[in-house]
This record gives sequence, structure tokens and C-alpha cells, in this order.
Amino acid sequence: MKHTCVLIKNEHRKIKGLNVGHGSPARINVNIGISNNYSCKDLELEKVKIAVDMGADTLMDLSTLDGTGKFRETLIKSIDKPLGTVLIYEVMAKNVLQKKDITEITPEEIIKTFENQAKQGVDFSTIHADIDSSSMSLAKKSTRKILITSRGGAIVSEIMERTKLENPLLESFEKLLEIAKDHDVTLSIGASLRPGCIDDAMDNLHLRDLSNQRKLVKMALKMGVKVIAEGLGHADLNSIREYTLLAKKNLFGIPLHFLGPLPTDIAAPYDHIAGAIGIVLARNAGADLFSILTPAEHLMCPTSDNIREGVIAARIGAHIADIDLAEFRSQDSFVGKNRGEKGRCNITEGLMFPNDANKLAELYSQTKECTMCSSMCALKKIKKYSISKEQNAII
Repeated sequence: MKHTCVLIKNEHRKIKGLNVGHGSPARINVNIGISNNYSCKDLELEKVKIAVDMGADTLMDLSTLDGTGKFRETLIKSIDKPLGTVLIYEVMAKNVLQKKDITEITPEEIIKTFENQAKQGVDFSTIHADIDSSSMSLAKKSTRKILITSRGGAIVSEIMERTKLENPLLESFEKLLEIAKDHDVTLSIGASLRPGCIDDAMDNLHLRDLSNQRKLVKMALKMGVKVIAEGLGHADLNSIREYTLLAKKNLFGIPLHFLGPLPTDIAAPYDHIAGAIGIVLARNAGADLFSILTPAEHLMCPTSDNIREGVIAARIGAHIADIDLAEFRSQDSFVGKNRGEKGRCNITEGLMFPNDANKLAELYSQTKECTMCSSMCALKKIKKYSISKEQNAII
């Protein structure tokens, strides 16, 4: 099976674009957005700046407030990173503003909204066309602990349940593919039935969702549309690896965008740490793009500091997984060599977050010795003697 790579970039954007997939390092995505309960645009723009400064590769506008087009326009103009959306969110937001019932959402409205996003410059968009009437029937018989954890999946399932019709995103899918191709937008096939707790991972709904994604990916590839696929959520260690390998195989080797993954349900408010572990496991098995988790996950909308901590944790996890690839090991080799040659550990040159390390080191700038080991520093002691590398390794 050949693993593939896509360049995420809308034809209307004057940015370099981002390669995601085979041959590229693990990529990190940060979700931001405004809503009826949380609509401070300035605060969200502050989060965007922090995310970019800390090394995020892509951002997604998950706004659920109507009029987000203007907010998204500001984002597009202010960042040189690919920007994504979740199509059904804006469709739903317009529906709420116009005080319409959810059953009034039509394929025509969905198509028009997506076309507007594509012309505006959106680089990639998640389309929840994976859930269909067949999987809805299966869901009604499910013994899952959390039936649907995907917000997009829940919106679509409500539309289907109340109208007794097929998923309008699925009905619109061929037209959405045409628009995506015309504007060079990358489609991200949603994972509406991804597991919301580790006990639900790899169940019949999870695997049915993967089967439905395969059909949509096949259609996209046949039309020459750039496509990636969402996946995972909550899954234990074995399930993360099993699912990732299965998804890569069944989805023709396209890039995988994982939400988390989260290998435990009890880590909040430290889900960002658990998520970093999940990234290592999923990346090692072949996943490519990861949406960060923050300390606020499962508790509240993240603050600016939460975004910062989430990006840090995700980048560390991604880098640890990438060390297996020789081309991404050089920075670690440099730091190790530098510490050995200079005989001290507290060297910040070459670190992933040197500014943070320097700020911490400044607290102890009055002493020339490491405050952890002082005169007993192993590196200093070893440096005093002319011993071979072989002897040094034994010590």
C-alpha cells in the first residue's frame, strides 16, 4: 500500500501551503472559534497568535455563531497557515439565526455555504457525510456508553432522525467534490461515529464509520480531489495502533487527521499530557495530523494559556514519534553532543522551546553551577578525565 501526501492550500490563498502525509513530519492543528456563549473575537485572535508562535501548523475555525464569515476573513488575512472549517457548523449557525427549524436545512444551502467558504479562501473543510441511514439504524441498536461524541455527527443525526431522510451532506457530496476541485480545497472526511470513551473504540459503529469513509474517499480520489480523513478520539493503547493501521489500509494510504487520540478517560484536566502519549502511538502507526488537546478538554472552552500548553504537549509527542525517522533526529543529536562537550545539562541552544528554558534558567543566573547537582554534576566530573567514548558509555 502506498502512503500519500497532500498539499493543503486553497488556490485563492497567497501562502506556501502545507504538505501533510508521507514524507512530512507530524503536523499539529489548533481549533479556535466563537459561539453564542463565548464570542470574544479578540480573545480568539490572541489564541491564534499564541498557537502560531508555539508552532501550530494549521488552524480550524469551529465557530458556531452566524456572521463568522467576517471573523474568518480576519483569520485568513492575519495568518500564513492553512485554515480549516467544519461545514455543518456554519450551516447550522445560519439556521439558528434565521430562527428556522433544523429540518429546514437543505442540500442547496449546504452547497452554497461551502462554495462561499471555498471562494473566501478556506484551505480544508471537514464534511460529515460519513453517517448514513444504515449507520443510524445500527446506532439505535448500539450498547455504546457514548453514542455520538462528534458535534457535527450529532447535528447531522438529528436532521436525519427528524426528517426521516438521508444525510443532506451525503446527498450533496458529489457537488461538494466539484467545488473543492475547482478551488483546490482539501476535503477532510468527518468521523461522526468516532468513540467518545475507550470502551467504545473499535466497536461495530466505529468500524462501520470507517467503511463509509472509504466509499467517500474513493469518490474523492476518483475525481482528483485532495482528501484526508478524520479519525479516532478515545481509544486504549492497543486500539490506537490497531485502528490507525486499519484506517491507513482501508483509506488507500491517505493522510489521517486524528482528534487526540486520548488513551484514557480519566486524565482531565491533564488530557493534553495523555493526548501527547496518544500522538506518539498513533504517529508511530501512521497518522499524520493531530488536533491538540488542552487542560480544558471535557471541562470548558480553553483559555489562551490552555492553548499554549496544548500545543507544547502535542509538539513534544509528535517529535518523539518522528525521532524514529532519521531526518528528524538531528536536533536531539546536537543537544546531546553539546551537553557532553560543554560538560553541563542546562544548555538551551537547540531545545524545542529555548525561550521557556531561558526564562527558567534566569531564575538561577547568579550561580555558574547547575542547581540540581552542583559540584557533583556527572557531566563535569567526566569531562575532567581523558577517557575514551567506550569507557564513558560504560560509566
